[in-house]
Amino acid sequence: MQGTKADDAREWSQRVFYASLLFIVAANAFDAVCTIGWVNAGLAIEANPLMAFLLEKSTLLFFLVKMSVVLAAVWILYNRRHAKLTRFLVVPVALVYVVVIAIHLSAVGPPVF
Repeated sequence: MQGTKADDAREWSQRVFYASLLFIVAANAFDAVCTIGWVNAGLAIEANPLMAFLLEKSTLLFFLVKMSVVLAAVWILYNRRHAKLTRFLVVPVALVYVVVIAIHLSAVGPPVF
């Protein structure tokens, strides 16, 4: 039996939501790795003072904190997935990461370690 258009739209919306959450986590990891590479190569600085401090202390600590913050945010979004505002805002957040990735890749290509 085929679903209604409303069911199809709801299913598509859920798929986009879950894909966006996964993309946010993956893009955050890519951002962290690129940032570590650029900063260690002397080609960039970390603009966030707290994260710059952590990166100066330990690349592993920087990576773990950066991933933990985003994973916590994604977990909250997932738990609030039935709220219209959450479903509406998750795609723009993912699009911000598209811009961040584009900046990393357009600067001088992916970092070389």
